[in-house]
Amino acid sequence: MLYYQVNAFTCQGKGGNPAGIVICDGDAFPEEKEMQKITAGFGHTETAFVLFGEDIVQLRYFTPAGEVDMCGHATIAAFKALMDAGLAEDGVDYLCTTKGGQIVVKVSPHFVSMETAHGRVKSTVKDPMSLQLVYSALDTPYDPVKIMPACNTYMNLDPMVVDNGLPILVVPINGVDTLNKLSPNRELIREISKALGCVGYYCFAFEPKEQGIMAHCRGFYPLVGIDEESATGTGAAALAFYLSGFGTLPSEREAVFLQGEAMGDTSQILTYIKGSGDEMKILVGGDAQIIHKHE
Repeated sequence: MLYYQVNAFTCQGKGGNPAGIVICDGDAFPEEKEMQKITAGFGHTETAFVLFGEDIVQLRYFTPAGEVDMCGHATIAAFKALMDAGLAEDGVDYLCTTKGGQIVVKVSPHFVSMETAHGRVKSTVKDPMSLQLVYSALDTPYDPVKIMPACNTYMNLDPMVVDNGLPILVVPINGVDTLNKLSPNRELIREISKALGCVGYYCFAFEPKEQGIMAHCRGFYPLVGIDEESATGTGAAALAFYLSGFGTLPSEREAVFLQGEAMGDTSQILTYIKGSGDEMKILVGGDAQIIHKHE
């Protein structure tokens, strides 16, 4: 087996989110206990195990707390490692199976993207008591974010559980300063996540000034053993789908999200929406850097 540490969604060659990558021998994954042990040894938020085949690539993902259905940054990192190992080729699209469904990964020397099916909204947090509870877990009052879509009437952005292969609560925050000052109550986020049937919070605030950046983000997933991580590909996909529903991110437009700034590990995640309705596809991608590898 080949072992890699890869930082995914790097920003100008720095930052990013580290993932452990294991390219497995043969045609079967190791035993689950062994994969969990290897994950603990890496000590990263996620580790991806890869079975590479010419027709299909199989991926499984583990956090310190157990297996998860999908992980965006570990997918990007896995294909950076596969290119380094001489398995994945530049300009080729790869069909991948995960427990969260099938995805298509596109590779090039300095950019890897994954294409997911359009998301679905599992639930919306609307009632005042629930809204206060969601935001109290971040130690900030509920301060609604308002937008003006095509109907020329202001409307509030409500938190929603969006599933693009992994259910995540997308939480709008009013202002980048407020986002950076969030003080998450991890036990409360864990309990709210359980109740809503999601893995955690993906918080975002619109960028008011810097051209080319749509939003700044933070991700909290204590339910799966991750207090905070510096880049979440599935969270970015969920946010892109969420914003598309309000007309804020139209089809055939790229959006750039920054994450990890509050951790000192700024990550840059690019998203792109293709098509609309049931034909919608969401691309999430970025650069990655190999930090270490061994057999």
